Amino acid sequence: MSASSLWRRTPDPLRAVAAAEHALSEERRLLFSGDLPAVVEVADRRVAEISALERLLAAEPAHPERLAEGLRKFRARAERHAKLLEAAMSGAQAARRKLKAIDDARTTLPGYDASGAPRARSVSQGLGRKA
Repeated sequence: MSASSLWRRTPDPLRAVAAAEHALSEERRLLFSGDLPAVVEVADRRVAEISALERLLAAEPAHPERLAEGLRKFRARAERHAKLLEAAMSGAQAARRKLKAIDDARTTLPGYDASGAPRARSVSQGLGRKA
């Protein structure tokens, strides 16, 4: 059964859980593919789906036991997903630091001054030999 046919056949709260889970799955797929701009778009949709679910839960649910089970599974999945997002952010920060270090290494040369204190010299300062 496709997700769209499932959504048409289920009560609104269950449909909202399914829509939020679908957005989580899509966001996860995009994270693993490295498409970070698309992740932001899907994350916005996921937030909207969760907001819709919260509004529906404020009303009396039609199938409380089925909804409770769906929400339990969704919560566990969302917690795992949060860890994945944290890891992706950490990886992106590490990549930025590495790229900065590479750029710095390209433009500066570590060395020491006359007193032995560390000093970085700009490559443009010239490193000519003294004869």
